[in-house]
Amino acid sequence: MSASKEVAEFLDASMAPAIFLDVIDKTRSPRLVEIVVGILGNMSSFDSTCQSISSNNSLIFSILSLSGTSDTPALLQVFRVILCGVSNENTQNMWFEAFEGSPIFMENMKFIFENSLSSTVIKGAFQLLYSILNENAKYCKMWGQPSHIKAIIEAGKQSLKLHENLDNFFCVLNALCQYTPNIEILVHNWVELSLLFDLYFLSLDEEDALPDRLRITAVFSCFDTYNTLLNYENMQCEQVVIEPGVLKIINKIAHSVSALILDIRKHNMEVLDLQNPQDQPPRKFLRRIEERDGTQYITMMTEYEFNQWTVLSEIIIDTAKTLLKYTEKESEKDILEDILNSEVVKENIGVLII
Repeated sequence: MSASKEVAEFLDASMAPAIFLDVIDKTRSPRLVEIVVGILGNMSSFDSTCQSISSNNSLIFSILSLSGTSDTPALLQVFRVILCGVSNENTQNMWFEAFEGSPIFMENMKFIFENSLSSTVIKGAFQLLYSILNENAKYCKMWGQPSHIKAIIEAGKQSLKLHENLDNFFCVLNALCQYTPNIEILVHNWVELSLLFDLYFLSLDEEDALPDRLRITAVFSCFDTYNTLLNYENMQCEQVVIEPGVLKIINKIAHSVSALILDIRKHNMEVLDLQNPQDQPPRKFLRRIEERDGTQYITMMTEYEFNQWTVLSEIIIDTAKTLLKYTEKESEKDILEDILNSEVVKENIGVLII
């Protein structure tokens, strides 16, 4: 019920967070903790109640201390509350200050990456850390310590054992690369990372030619991190082993993304969003028309989504250029040249209003 803004505000006005704090501090029931923290998570999804909860220092520190719980359902709700607080620009500084006053939270996060056997916990921890790194670059330095990098890599390896994709893992690595000194530390772990890169690229072949649009950010993060590490000045050529199967998959993705971009440039228009007629200006939608087995398929996407595909195409091309420096085999060079031939000339889309 607290997922309703009105109910959340009523609970806040009724001093429910103070009651929940008392419950958290006194109960020994993990299920009760899960319930009350879950309600706090729902309340935190609304700006006004998130600000109220985040201004309660005692409550924040109690929630941070719960990051050490061994109860998975309760821990996932703890992640939700913290994620809401960190993602809200009106409350994130309160949480960052709380992190400083409660160093056990980051220690617990590191412990989770090192030891957790739960795919849902690892995924939740990666998502939370990614948000923290994006919102406060200071933590990119903290998590760039060799021991922290090792913990993150261990969690990535565990994710594979649990048959989970590495989307969140590579988003975190890409965020860490924004702090330049971290790149050297990641390169020192290249042997382990190169295997994770290859397995991720190979997993993309399990989908259609195009990655799922909901995974574009993660796929970009993987390519961008891969390219960044390969461009590090002290990367040794003998360290880089290029798998032919990986190159073929990258080539297939490169040409599929380029085809999508060209199709959208050819068939594009702006349509009014009838569900949101009050929007000013109306949101722009682009269409892609495909012929498959004699049937015409039309795919709609926003300009933002289209730009994501364009950026993905650019990083794939950049990666191919980088890989050319690491190979002497003609067969590999041929595939990389084919990837480069998929490059789409940059141009603005002329949107036709209908």
